[in-house]
Amino acid sequence: MPELSHTWDEDSPHRTVLEAIPHMLMVVDEDIRILYANPAAAQAIRAHPPTSIRNRFGEVMHCLNALGGCGRSKACKSCDVRGSVRDAIAGRHVKRTRTRLTIVRDGETVEAHVLISASPLGDRFPGEVLVMLEDITSLVRLERLVPVCAYCGKVRNEQQVWQPVGEFLGFQFDARVTHGICEECEARFFGDEAMNGTITIRRG
Repeated sequence: MPELSHTWDEDSPHRTVLEAIPHMLMVVDEDIRILYANPAAAQAIRAHPPTSIRNRFGEVMHCLNALGGCGRSKACKSCDVRGSVRDAIAGRHVKRTRTRLTIVRDGETVEAHVLISASPLGDRFPGEVLVMLEDITSLVRLERLVPVCAYCGKVRNEQQVWQPVGEFLGFQFDARVTHGICEECEARFFGDEAMNGTITIRRG
């Protein structure tokens, strides 16, 4: 199996920079065997220690299509991760490719939506590619239709439980919700009191 380049030694300034980046970053070979993973990637793929990884990407990620071995199934031929790495080695222009990964975690099949960017490391490290994965799963969920009760305004989550919208946004997107009032509701519910200053309205 490939050995780590000296570039990824613990005292390397290259490694120091990569480990400060919050996105998942990996160095892989042409068969997407992982040679290095920064802390964000190691956490996502549950690898410890990060530099001990020597398996292929699909096997480490528990990709549904790689259960028989990463690169062996029919679906692997159209894998966007493999395609991005091939393009990088061939010297093609680096671009962000949006893809969906179907992975198996704790016995359950889950979907992860990511943007993949791949770039060759140059002539000093032939066949090595830097791969960045940006997790956009939350954004994709937001793009989908969200069922909202027409009467109380609660939102139905993926577990088919109706939640207040603030609770839903907090759980799904780690968002804090504050409350204000729009001009229409101000006029409807407070009318003259707001106009003459009897009460103070904080608009959202």
